[in-house]
Amino acid sequence: MKKLCVYFSLNNHVREIANGLKDVDLLEIETVKKLPKNKMWQMIYLGGLVSRNKSLEIKAVNINYDEYSDIIIATPVWAGKLALPLTAFLETYTFKNKKVKLLISCAGNGGNQIKEQVEGLLDASNEIINVETFTRN
Repeated sequence: MKKLCVYFSLNNHVREIANGLKDVDLLEIETVKKLPKNKMWQMIYLGGLVSRNKSLEIKAVNINYDEYSDIIIATPVWAGKLALPLTAFLETYTFKNKKVKLLISCAGNGGNQIKEQVEGLLDASNEIINVETFTRN
């Protein structure tokens, strides 16, 4: 069976990671509202949303999970947490009985907390089999 990589990328770091994967279908999660391009405004706006446990609306996706045995979730870390668009995706779209791999892009630490967050959002039938962290400066 095939592999699917579900990812969100604000500044291309995660997109580059996802595009480097071989033999994987890609599904980029997009927000309904445009997000700031300026990194300072991103940190203020998105960090504020994360710290207040707010959400971001995402564009609808149409995916048949039955085609995939493995799901790769690739995410940046926002204020120590899973990026809000991927939180919205996992809250909205449920898949079952999959092997899940996490690819985490972060500027510092915070990657360890992401696994716990994702486990809390996944159906219990799924198994996280690997967590890989990509640290950037």
